[in-house]
Amino acid sequence: MGLLVVARVQAVPLAANRCHGSESDPNVMSSPKSAQLQADIELQSGLSQTQSSLPTMLLNGQTASAANSLAVVQSRVDAGNALVSAKAALAQASQAYKDTIANTKVFVSALRTALATAYGSSPETLAKYGLVPRKKPAPLTVEEKMVAVARRASTRVVRHTTGPVARAKVKGAVPSTITVQVPGPEAPEPASPGAPAGSPAAPPAVQGK
Repeated sequence: MGLLVVARVQAVPLAANRCHGSESDPNVMSSPKSAQLQADIELQSGLSQTQSSLPTMLLNGQTASAANSLAVVQSRVDAGNALVSAKAALAQASQAYKDTIANTKVFVSALRTALATAYGSSPETLAKYGLVPRKKPAPLTVEEKMVAVARRASTRVVRHTTGPVARAKVKGAVPSTITVQVPGPEAPEPASPGAPAGSPAAPPAVQGK
């Protein structure tokens, strides 16, 4: 007859260097394999190696054989591994979704604009695409029109904006005194050496044809 070990087990927190999260929160995983999952893997490995020599134990009023204990811990390991795989798949799917949205953003925006333009007068058709007609701006009141006119006039003054007629009237200013540079007479050419003073210069030689 096997040995029955009675043990009233209370929840004992794992060492700080082995578990960083609460056992009741399986979503706390600071690494691909959390400290909690790693602790369960080590416990499962020990139970598997010593299963043949483990006695039946009474845990919190329930009889647990070595096989039962191993099965419970194994279920924790399987759930933890499934969570790790699911988180990795979620991360990949999330990144793929973000990339797809970024790569097709311009196209889809243009598509929605084209549909809204083509079927803007048909709310029923737009509703099939999840679109709503663009709201037409409400007509301005008399006061709003007066404010708009005053704002435009003030903006033109600040920006020094003028129309074509006003620009045509703008002429450059002419100064009252104008200085003109007049060139002086050209200096006479110096006489050739040996020629008497005041004698006319010899005419140029003309070659015969």
